[in-house]
Amino acid sequence: MLKKGSISVCMVAFALAASFNAHPAAQTAPAYCTSGGPQLWANLAACGWAGPTNTGFPAGTTLTNTSGRVISTNNAVINAERINGQLIIRATNVTVKNSYISWDGGGVSGRGVILVDAGASATIDHVEINGLNHTHACVWHQGASMTATAVNCYGVNDGMFSWALDTGTSGDNVNISDSYFHDFTTNAANGHIDGYQTEGASHGRLTHNTYNMGDASSAVSIWNGLKSSDDWTIQDNLFTGAGFTLYAEDYIGAGNASATENVANSAVGGYSVTNIRYLNNRFSTSQAPHAASNTSACVGAWGTWFYRGGWPPYYGGPTDLWNQGGSVRSGNIVIETGQNIDRGGPSGCEGANTSPAAAPSTAPPPAAPTNVRIVR
Repeated sequence: MLKKGSISVCMVAFALAASFNAHPAAQTAPAYCTSGGPQLWANLAACGWAGPTNTGFPAGTTLTNTSGRVISTNNAVINAERINGQLIIRATNVTVKNSYISWDGGGVSGRGVILVDAGASATIDHVEINGLNHTHACVWHQGASMTATAVNCYGVNDGMFSWALDTGTSGDNVNISDSYFHDFTTNAANGHIDGYQTEGASHGRLTHNTYNMGDASSAVSIWNGLKSSDDWTIQDNLFTGAGFTLYAEDYIGAGNASATENVANSAVGGYSVTNIRYLNNRFSTSQAPHAASNTSACVGAWGTWFYRGGWPPYYGGPTDLWNQGGSVRSGNIVIETGQNIDRGGPSGCEGANTSPAAAPSTAPPPAAPTNVRIVR
């Protein structure tokens, strides 16, 4: 349900869901839905994307004021609440829906407005989550599973974070869809902003979300600092902004120690990053605040896919390399130019060819800057 706007806008938004990757703009939609630019970002829902009017609690919902608390009852349902404080979930099959939650986490790393704790599982549906510009994450997931649908997430350093308490299943089984990530802060954790981040998690799906990242570090970062990451599908999302927009990087070497960047074979051994699938995503060169002057042909400030041409054998990518094993990039398009960037790019940006070995011979990519590596 749309929070704002007329019934006609709702009808258009639902009609658009039938085409353009099964979500964005139908033929009757305004031209900017398929040509991009500031108007697309001002009318996300009308173009079939998650935005401020079709995420969070539905319009007309009467919210009951409550306080943050610990949920320890299995199958509990939290519905239509305005929660002031942290919500800690320590039970299975908990549902949080049609609500607003705000919390100041004190800027400390490892805190979420919602914490899905060890062994817990939760479904978060149509919830607006505000970290008050002083909380690490909207959702900190270190439990057994977490599903988030139509969440409006802002005022945090990282949108949603999967944390591995051990090398078992902690932080695994993630499903985030139809959600809107925007207006983050450097005033929490390490100040490096990511829309979704993990240092080791498996079995994840990020589907049809909007990541409006501005000058963040990344929209999605899948790493392996705590355990291996495997089996991720990132599909039908809308991305703009960040330094490098997307990471799927094996940076752990022998003995599960951090590798030395741009030193050959330093990332060989230890935890891995495998079976990462980026499918049919759309990228926009119009960055926040989406004025005519706020554009980057690279989508991110330096590029879309993190890449290091002097760092074999993975080149800053997954352990099984792009489009040579289980990690696949297919159908990824820049809206404003129509360019397919499955093999790297966009043209002229750092990492213009991020499929070494399998790619035809090309001129070397631009040299990597020395001051843009994300500090984890």
